[in-house]
Amino acid sequence: MRRVCVDLGHEARVPMDGVALDQLIELDRPDMVVLSTRLGRGDPARILGEIRSGIHGREVPVVLVVDQEEGDTDLAADRVLARPLDSEDLRAAVEALTGAGPGESASGDDVSPAVEGRYALVCEGDYFSLLDLEPGASGEDVRQAHGRLRRELAPRSLAPGVARRYAAQLVEIQQVLDEACRVLSDDALREAYRQSLEDEI
Repeated sequence: MRRVCVDLGHEARVPMDGVALDQLIELDRPDMVVLSTRLGRGDPARILGEIRSGIHGREVPVVLVVDQEEGDTDLAADRVLARPLDSEDLRAAVEALTGAGPGESASGDDVSPAVEGRYALVCEGDYFSLLDLEPGASGEDVRQAHGRLRRELAPRSLAPGVARRYAAQLVEIQQVLDEACRVLSDDALREAYRQSLEDEI
């Protein structure tokens, strides 16, 4: 497992116990964690719970490698791979979750401009353009657009490098998205907001 990560250009560390793993995640903020049920540390659900309970562990993609007989799992891992482990399966999982290289987006270079473009709308646009909506959109349209954009721009939906690079902007985008939804999904507030936009022209 370590060799696959190193071959893809990632630094690979092997913590020896749960405390070391928690500290590694909090201090170094890795691009991903590969967790094996053969670590000798017991229950993978407990270990994964410890990872997800940390503030940075919520954002780190996790690949869980389990024994074949364990079958499907309901654990909150981003990928679950069964033994005997095929190195190509692990390689594909690492590339899918971290991008072509450390800190890159899994979907290529188009994520950074998308974040930057949405942030520009936070700074200089209006609530309608931020949510990609026309002024006559319904409250349901507003809620759907809000939910879609919140999911797309959540740190866990982005490659770890992108999420770290734009951490402050993403927080601000989420806050303004919430405020835009609150205002535009209420008829009276939306009408007042539309009037304020017309007054600025």
